[in-house]
Amino acid sequence: MSGHGLTRAPDGYVASLDGNADLVNAIADRLHLGPYTLVGNSMGGAVAWNTVLRHPDRVKALVLVDAAGVSPATDFALALKGASTDGKRTFRSIRKADAGGVPSVVLLPPH
Repeated sequence: MSGHGLTRAPDGYVASLDGNADLVNAIADRLHLGPYTLVGNSMGGAVAWNTVLRHPDRVKALVLVDAAGVSPATDFALALKGASTDGKRTFRSIRKADAGGVPSVVLLPPH
């Protein structure tokens, strides 16, 4: 992500979850990707989740590891169904935690 880690931000860049989600989508467009699997950890998890909410028909599966801003009560399937352009996009959710208690969520297509 721009402005994080060793990546410099371009002049005038303003960090936001929406902006980063749109950046992920723009990169997928530039690479001519069809539906893709998205993986995010910590803040990258928040960006990945926001990418799916903003562009639900582009992501075929999502893996979140200790994602920022995601609570155990988050109803992923309901949120994604509401975000879908046709109102029908659904995922099945698998929730796990590693030995240290770090939560992970995997969202897969229903089939």
